[in-house]
Amino acid sequence: MKHLKSYNIYESDNVCTTCNGKGEVDKEINMFGAMGSYECEDCNGTGKSSRQSFTNNLRSFTDESQSELKSLLDKHEIRYGAVLPKVERYSDNYDDVEKIEIEATIYSTSTLSKEFLEEVNGMYVDYNLHFDTYNHLYLTVYKLY
Repeated sequence: MKHLKSYNIYESDNVCTTCNGKGEVDKEINMFGAMGSYECEDCNGTGKSSRQSFTNNLRSFTDESQSELKSLLDKHEIRYGAVLPKVERYSDNYDDVEKIEIEATIYSTSTLSKEFLEEVNGMYVDYNLHFDTYNHLYLTVYKLY
């Protein structure tokens, strides 16, 4: 995943490019060239691109991923504090992908078993373990949507 370049997601990314956010397009209504306004078929008159529903689906996918990690930590009886999701869009010149990054703060009294790390490795595209300056352990898992 290191070859992917990140870029920010802006609200303007959700504007329908067919109608420029108006929700209507002008179409010829007869053979004499008379024009009329019709609901944009690409956005169903909403003025938003299809990414709007994609974003809603992404939110539920993120919530599911967050509770999936919590369940995994509970299963292996690992004490944790916050489990926080972060979503970033990445581009690799061929395709855009959404990367879900979920970070769990793990209490220093917990131990991570080999079985736990093997399960994490099998479930996620990548993971990272690191300590901060206060010796807090962080597990960050990466999942592609």
